[in-house]
Amino acid sequence: AVALSTGRNHTLVRLADGTTLAYGSNSAGQLGDGTTTNRSSAVAVGVSSSATLAAGGHHTLLGRPDGSVYSVGQNWSCQLGIGTCTAGISTPAAASGF
Repeated sequence: AVALSTGRNHTLVRLADGTTLAYGSNSAGQLGDGTTTNRSSAVAVGVSSSATLAAGGHHTLLGRPDGSVYSVGQNWSCQLGIGTCTAGISTPAAASGF
């Protein structure tokens, strides 16, 4: 692992090849694996490569090497930056303006 980030109840791990893995609570889709299933073992996040990562309370942000930002999870306050306030997003969506 070359980077780690922890949210309220989920954890993100970035490997040297840019693969991002996640485990823990997935109640709002914050693991980014396209489900809302809690995971006790690491699963791949649905973004091909990440350069940076951040775990919020119930959401996740992933910065790609090309400068784009993808986000997943709880979005009640529009915190994902995807142009909508849809509650739970479980598949990574591109954030606007990056």
